[in-house]
Amino acid sequence: MLKNEKNIIYFLILSIITSISFRFYSSLFYPALNSDNAVTVLMIRYFHLPSDLYFWGQDRMGSLIPLLGQIPFKCFNISALASESIVHYAILLVGFSAASTLFRSNFFKIIFAFIWFLPPIHFIDVTQFAFGIHYSLIFIVIYLFNKLDKILEIKFHVIHILIVLSLITAIWVSDLALVSVFLFVLFSLYYLHTNYISSILKRWYLFYLLSGIIIGLEFITFAKNTAVNHVRYSKIADIETVKKTIIIFFNTIKSIFLFNVDEPLTSLWAYFVVILIVFVFLRLDFSNLNKTPMKWAVFFLVEGLLLLFVIIISKWTFEANVPRRYFVCTYVSLSISILILLENLSLKKNGLTFQKLILILIVFTGASSSFYNLKYVWPKTLIPKSKVIKELDHLSSIGIIGEYWNSYINSINNPDQIKSTPHDSTWVVRNYSMVDSVFKQKNIYLIKDMWLNEFPDSITQFGRHLLKDGKEFKLAESYLCKYRLINN
Repeated sequence: MLKNEKNIIYFLILSIITSISFRFYSSLFYPALNSDNAVTVLMIRYFHLPSDLYFWGQDRMGSLIPLLGQIPFKCFNISALASESIVHYAILLVGFSAASTLFRSNFFKIIFAFIWFLPPIHFIDVTQFAFGIHYSLIFIVIYLFNKLDKILEIKFHVIHILIVLSLITAIWVSDLALVSVFLFVLFSLYYLHTNYISSILKRWYLFYLLSGIIIGLEFITFAKNTAVNHVRYSKIADIETVKKTIIIFFNTIKSIFLFNVDEPLTSLWAYFVVILIVFVFLRLDFSNLNKTPMKWAVFFLVEGLLLLFVIIISKWTFEANVPRRYFVCTYVSLSISILILLENLSLKKNGLTFQKLILILIVFTGASSSFYNLKYVWPKTLIPKSKVIKELDHLSSIGIIGEYWNSYINSINNPDQIKSTPHDSTWVVRNYSMVDSVFKQKNIYLIKDMWLNEFPDSITQFGRHLLKDGKEFKLAESYLCKYRLINN
């Protein structure tokens, strides 16, 4: 097969993978979309600097998507929901393009496309939250770094500036990126020390490194000072808490391998992964570790394990009940490391056939597990959440008060018409200006799901008195009831 034909097939398969991912996992179509996702969408509509440098109500997760989302939202009059989806996937696609340069063959690029765009259900958040954005920026940095010793002096400075900005942005987007950035700096310093690069280049590198540290510290400090709430989520847990975290972590893994979860495809995927890891370990030639691709394999292996260690010892991890999304970073890093190692193994025909077969089984089983879970476990539908809540548009201009997970999500289709907020007895009221906008609406509705057993005749919320003004009804898969604001 000619090279051009191979490239056409590669881009065709890649287009299919990204299109399927966008169709089911972007905010426009994701069936399990929740209020955490909704905050990103609403921030595009109500974006203000510098108060919105971080996500509403927290001092972490820099709002890069809401910032870039202003381009399609304001320049092309695209809805906030569509703007978030477009910008989010554009970043993921650029990140994939940068990471794909670590692989030589189109086969491994396609395998990584499955891992990146169609992950197993336990790691689906790589397409949802800051994890995928964090790694997209790291991939871009690595791509630029690999170009440093092959360029002219003028481009050299441009690339260094882009590297510094990307590293700072990565830390802004996700504090976990500190680990990735720190390890990258150590790795790059070692690379400069062991390779023939002019002393001028080395001096400029140190200049940009020092400048980046100073500028980064100033920006991150400023951004965190603008945050409304400050949570000590980076606090290290004590020994007993770490032990409890490890027990929960291993019990989850044990349940998966024993098929004691409602996710049989995830369990099958886990066994395929173990077989692949054993295969890599048995065939690995450690004398090849000096090759450039293998150095990046080592980088991502160390980074993935280091991130796993940081997550395990974090007190915040235990308090959040060791959620699966916290291990997305390790999933991405170890996946890239294993793929690079596999591509650089010296294998005979039978070995190559087995390698390709097990990789295909892994990515197809992992991708299928997500669709299986959405359809049969939770939320038991493939209908986009945005389509379900669009039924609320029939109520015209309204204010909604509900439990956190059934609040902000209801505004994503039409934030100008539908205002929403969590009730005042929850700690996750993200933005109190949204509370004021809810009470400015002529018609106010309460959603009782996950909050009230029944609709009371009267209720007080945020110091305002509400009187029941109708009968409960079901709309957009929620039970609602109209309330009237009593003048104080």
